[in-house]
This record gives sequence, C-alpha cells and structure tokens, in this order.
Amino acid sequence: MKFLKRAGIVLVCMGVLFAVYYGAYRIYLYKYGNEDKEKFAKQLSQKSVEANSVEENKITHQTKLVIEHYNRNESNVIEENTAMPVEYIGMSREELADYLEEYSQSPNLSDAESGFEKYQITSFSPSQVVLRKIYSPSRNSCKFYLTEENGCVTVYYIDHKTIYEYTNIIVETLPQDIQDQIKHGLYISDEDALYDFLETYTS
Repeated sequence: MKFLKRAGIVLVCMGVLFAVYYGAYRIYLYKYGNEDKEKFAKQLSQKSVEANSVEENKITHQTKLVIEHYNRNESNVIEENTAMPVEYIGMSREELADYLEEYSQSPNLSDAESGFEKYQITSFSPSQVVLRKIYSPSRNSCKFYLTEENGCVTVYYIDHKTIYEYTNIIVETLPQDIQDQIKHGLYISDEDALYDFLETYTS
C-alpha cells in the first residue's frame, strides 16, 4: 500500500509539472508566437523579393534592344530597334557595362572605320535596354595602321586586328624617322597613300 501511495504521489507531481510546463508553453505561444511567425514570414518574403530582384534585373531573350546611333559631329541621333545579341542574354547592368567597355577598347573593323568611340547604357530593364553608340567620324580618318612584326612592316586595318598585308620591307632599312613612326604605329589615310608608301620602300 505504501508503495502504491508513493507511486501515486510521484505520478501526481509529474502531472502537475507537465501541466505547468504545458501552460507556460501555451502562454509563450500566445504572447510571442505570432510575432515570431510574422518575423519569419517577413524575412522569408524579403529573401524572396531579393532573389526575384536579382533574377529579374537581367537581360532575357524577351528583352527589347534599342540602339541610338549618335553622331557627335552633327549632334543627331538615329534610333534602331534590333535583335538582342545572344551574348547579352543573362547579363546584369554591371556585366553589360563591363562587356561594352571591353568592346570599346577593341571595336570591330566597321565601327573603327566609322569613328566609333564608346557605348553608353541609357536605359536598362528586363523589358528593354537602350544603348547609345557614339561616333566621331572625323576623329580618325585613317584607314590603315603600319607596325613592325619580326623586323618587317605589317599593314593592318584601322582596327589594329585585321591584317591587310604582310610586306617584305625591313624596318631597319628605312629612314630613321620612318623607323620611329613604324615602331610607334604609323597611320595611313587611304589605299593610294598606302600604295605610294609600299612602292617607295619596297626593295
């Protein structure tokens, strides 16, 4: 009997402790549970918005591209709606700016001959990107660029990348002033001037 009595007392104590613990837990939920839920929901929503923002602020295959061709000499702008280059897709504004800056340092032959200076990002959004392409046609009226390679004169187009002609003209055989110009890069205005140079110094 004493054992059963003690066991009953233990069970009652355990029941009281459980009731106190459960009651305290319910009170905590009542007072702070909603705040925690709201705080968690707010954090989750903020992270979702940030993730969506990062994803949305990039160029997609549906983004429209408008190029404004700006002639600095004439101060006029010609607007062109064109297809989005594949290499732009997936880029953010910063990534596109870096890409265009790199291109401006080494434009293609057509742009180089037209006096291309640089690109500017006028507008950027997932729906439309507007780029301004700035030209100064008189900035460089030369068509060819002569330099020294392997001791001989090599003729490039004005983009400094596209080879027009390899020559057998040895730089050391040229007059000193011409040698200096060649070593620093000699610009030739057109084909007539180039032919005159080649005929004069070809042995």
